[in-house]
Amino acid sequence: MRDLYIHIGAHKTGTTSLQSCFDGQAGTLHKLGVLYPRTNWYHHSQHRLAFAMKGMRDPSVGDIPDLASEAAKLNRAMAKSECKKSFISSEEFFSCPSESIIALRNALDAERIHILATLRRPDTLLVSIYNQKAKQPGNRFVRGIGHFVEDPCALDRDMDFEACVTPWMDAFGKENTIIRLYEDGSSVVQMLRILGLSADALPMPSRLNESVPGVVTEMMRVAKFSQMGKVEQIKLYQLASQRMADRPPFFLSDADRRTVIRILQPRIDNLFKRLGRANPYRLECYTPIENGANRPNVTLADLMQLIDHLLQRS
Repeated sequence: MRDLYIHIGAHKTGTTSLQSCFDGQAGTLHKLGVLYPRTNWYHHSQHRLAFAMKGMRDPSVGDIPDLASEAAKLNRAMAKSECKKSFISSEEFFSCPSESIIALRNALDAERIHILATLRRPDTLLVSIYNQKAKQPGNRFVRGIGHFVEDPCALDRDMDFEACVTPWMDAFGKENTIIRLYEDGSSVVQMLRILGLSADALPMPSRLNESVPGVVTEMMRVAKFSQMGKVEQIKLYQLASQRMADRPPFFLSDADRRTVIRILQPRIDNLFKRLGRANPYRLECYTPIENGANRPNVTLADLMQLIDHLLQRS
């Protein structure tokens, strides 16, 4: 029997490290009986298949991939390989529309398909997604995190676990849907175990896409709000990251974290109930992350520190 494992994300749950590792160790995986196909390829993994499902443009070549064509390439790669297991990954799969998920199911030739999703504690996921959006030069993301505490799904659709995972479960069956938790440890180790391989079958990768200090995140957001040009934003990001590398991570108050979890709790309850599991992210399971009193992520003193540095260099 040929099995296909589709890792659907979500974003900010160790996906890039996993994909980079599997890309670099594809030969070893092949020897262990797992195909990590070099089809549907963009940036270490099979993102073009997800791009096709969402009507997204491939940044590397500028086209919008065709789903039937991309699925056919994957089918040919699996048929050609002697491996009994194949593994594909894209965090863009997570929020695909239900009709494209059904179209993908109908286009694939694998005998059995497993859906693998990784969820993350909602408050830490909110901070991580916010950090990623705010620090990115040139994307026009300017809203402060306070706008999203009462409405987390307004930040990113990936915050709505139930809406994202349910269509995959409906299409492929809850018995073929595996939910793991980001807090359980390395995404590489977890996926190797799901594939029936030893946890030490591959060398562990370095952590990628790490969050920057909170002061850098907020400086970048304010720079975009003030309509600073993209070139200048890139320079600011580089300078702030160097000068403030030892500053604390982004701060979100304990009260706000609890609010995020409370608001999303009913939807996450529904998802885990369908799987016959208890929601691990309920408020009664909450443990505080922050220590000390509320603190601003960026102050005027921080801005003056950068200005002083620039004046000394001029």
